[in-house]
Amino acid sequence: NEPRQFTSTNLQEFFPNPTLKSFSPRFGFAWAPGDKKTVVRGGYGIFFDYPVLYQLRTSLQELPPFVETARLRARSGAATCRVPISAAPNMVTALNSVITSPTCANFNLRYMEPNQSNAYIHRWSMTLQRDFGGWVTTATYTGSRGLHLLGQHLSNLTQWQGYPTQPDGRKYFPDVDPGPGIAPAPLINPSFGEVRTQASNANSYFHGLAVGVQKRLSHGLQMQIAYNYSKSTDQGSGVTSGGDELPDGQRGIYYWDMHLKKQLSGFDIRNTFSSNFSYDLPFKMGGAAGAVLGGWQVTGILTLNDGHPLSIFDVNSVQDAQIGESE
Repeated sequence: NEPRQFTSTNLQEFFPNPTLKSFSPRFGFAWAPGDKKTVVRGGYGIFFDYPVLYQLRTSLQELPPFVETARLRARSGAATCRVPISAAPNMVTALNSVITSPTCANFNLRYMEPNQSNAYIHRWSMTLQRDFGGWVTTATYTGSRGLHLLGQHLSNLTQWQGYPTQPDGRKYFPDVDPGPGIAPAPLINPSFGEVRTQASNANSYFHGLAVGVQKRLSHGLQMQIAYNYSKSTDQGSGVTSGGDELPDGQRGIYYWDMHLKKQLSGFDIRNTFSSNFSYDLPFKMGGAAGAVLGGWQVTGILTLNDGHPLSIFDVNSVQDAQIGESE
């Protein structure tokens, strides 16, 4: 058979363009009735967000049959599970022998769901502003709703039915020795160990209210005070545990029950207060004294805000994550 020649037409079969349906309408308005000292502004828009390489690399580095890092661990310590796949003459045969081996139950796998949906977000805002001469007051509400956000999950969890228990009712998890005569609980797919799945199945929700007062420059003084109250929740603030540079880890285990993963965002800050001012000191001098003491200005900035949400629990393995899920 002759090798298939790729053209710009049949390449679409393998690399379809996901942006063709990214309809992103934007709408905004401003209205100043009466004396024009009161202004109402508002807007709405849809914005798309496409994954970048660093969000995909965690799957690409262990995505058979293209890449396999040979992270194989046998519970019984069987040597057959430690043979480097690169040394095998046939990768398919080697992978099949490892996966089907009863002693190699910790074969790791990372993949992305093949039928991904484009992540997008609805954003809207409404602002009321009033001019009182040298003072301006502002109140703004803004909100957003994100859909099909990309997240990473551990999908090969412990089976919840049909696994043994002790007389005291405690459950047993993989790699945890339940005691003589009692088998550990099996995973959903016992042929694999850790399975990381990237899927566009997360959502986000944000609502915020901001109020502020600004004094325009007069008599050498200008100042501004602002307060923001907001709440951000989601089912995964980032894609990976470290690449998003968030204050807490983002890898989760609720691939099958996403509603259990809804919580405060890793970047949620509920209360923020900020203020600033500048004042021109009223020293009027001439000559050498004016060059040294004149033209001075005093400025200040103050910002106070809540901290990031932080859990007192931390996990560093599939086993710990599954045990923590049952608590």
